[in-house]
Amino acid sequence: AQGQRVPVGAYRFEVTVAVPSWKPAAASSESFPILPPNRPPVIDQIIPLIPHATSTQPNNRSVRFNVWAADPDRDALSVMWDFGDQTPPVQATLQTTTSYPESHEMGSREGWGKATADTRHAYAGSGLYTVRIRVTDGRETAVKEITVTLPDPPPAANQPPTVRLTAPQEGLTRRVVPTTVRLAADAADPDGTITLVEFYQGDTKLGEAA
Repeated sequence: AQGQRVPVGAYRFEVTVAVPSWKPAAASSESFPILPPNRPPVIDQIIPLIPHATSTQPNNRSVRFNVWAADPDRDALSVMWDFGDQTPPVQATLQTTTSYPESHEMGSREGWGKATADTRHAYAGSGLYTVRIRVTDGRETAVKEITVTLPDPPPAANQPPTVRLTAPQEGLTRRVVPTTVRLAADAADPDGTITLVEFYQGDTKLGEAA
């Protein structure tokens, strides 16, 4: 049979086999559509929402990712997230949306199927991660990479030292003057080292101990 180009549409084809007149003719028919070639999806935007680590939550490294993708054939889309930290990739189905970000870089998406998906991933530590996102319509795949930087947590708030006077003892009375009074103290720092203890009477410095 000789090939022939036909436009996109629904067709019913019949085949008849020529045979001698004394035999019945053989014929067959089949209906099927001729579809346009598949066009790949496009990843338009990926937004990572990086948490702000605080002294009360220094290990908060749970990042939320949002992706928007479009398909010119309006095919259903699925996404594969590779978070760049050696953990297994995560697959999800993109949901059709009418709330779609538009920008000059995206070009025209009129008539396209538009979809979005989001996921959350907790990283074990700070650092630089290359995140790879794959969006597919089952035949063609679009791939995009972004870099996510998770900073080191801020240092914990400094805790003040504590001190307790151990000499002279409270309530001790000296009736002989002049006299020598021994000064001593116990000092501690919950997150550091005591380097100097100073003794004062009012604004007058009496001595110090290292």
